[in-house]
Amino acid sequence: RNQVPKRLLYALWIVVLVKLLLPGTLLSLPVLPAQSQAAPTQTATAAQTEKPATQQPTSTQPTPQQPLPQPAARANAAAWNPTLVFQTVWAVGSGALTVWMALTWVSFNLRLRRTRRKMVQWGSVSIYVSTAAKAPCLAGFLPAVYLTEDAARSKEIELIVQHELTHLRHLDFLWSACGTLAVIAYWWNPLVWIAAVCAKRDAELACDET
Repeated sequence: RNQVPKRLLYALWIVVLVKLLLPGTLLSLPVLPAQSQAAPTQTATAAQTEKPATQQPTSTQPTPQQPLPQPAARANAAAWNPTLVFQTVWAVGSGALTVWMALTWVSFNLRLRRTRRKMVQWGSVSIYVSTAAKAPCLAGFLPAVYLTEDAARSKEIELIVQHELTHLRHLDFLWSACGTLAVIAYWWNPLVWIAAVCAKRDAELACDET
């Protein structure tokens, strides 16, 4: 931690993010209907179509018929299918978390826009002061810098602005969006939540180092 550059530590999180977002990683979990029944069905069909080499004498004894499964029994078996239960819980959790995060993000950005006042234009980036900001940050579809009242009056305002602009140059808002997708997909895994917090901390340290 004290010898490796902070930007390298932050960049290593890309490996974790790529692994989590690879289709094979999530789909290896039982989030899709199982297809393990296809092979036995095809084998049984092929066995029925093959004709025996020699004709065996027909037995005159009646063959006892196997009882057919009742519809209620099949419905109960499907209702208690562990894979189906996992799919349902995962989909409900991911959907609820998506809605909550989206509403939180939209609400925060609306509060910033209602309370902001433009301070200066720094190249192509607008810098605002907003009472809704709890700390200096990047926000918006087209990222802009938002400062608190205290930060706007601070003697270190230039360093604060440079810190936020470094976030913009590092494309941290895009990595944050990808990390949010990973958290939504793996909401049931506490290690993914911890990884998101640690990655955000390393993003801040990398900007400070720069």
